Amino acid sequence: MKKLFLLPLAALLIAPVTAAAPAADSELTKPIRQFIDGFNTGDTKSAYAAYVQGDVVIIEAKVIRLRSRMGLLKGDARVNGKVVVEGTMTFALGPARAPSAS
Repeated sequence: MKKLFLLPLAALLIAPVTAAAPAADSELTKPIRQFIDGFNTGDTKSAYAAYVQGDVVIIEAKVIRLRSRMGLLKGDARVNGKVVVEGTMTFALGPARAPSAS
């Protein structure tokens, strides 16, 4: 159950944003976009630099459609209670892997 929740949530963080907040909120969205871009390119220094002490980002996602192993999520991210980004994502769940012996 945890994997079912964490996989779409992680994908929502790195998925391309389909609808953005107005340009007036660019000060709020800039750190979020910097983190996402840094994460997607593997630039961890840029991703960590986007973190600002004290700001809290709350990400909510709802499963709109779930059929067998594919589904559709719709969600948003809020900073200080204000929606700064919204998006949708299609996802697929793979079979569970057996733990590897290390």
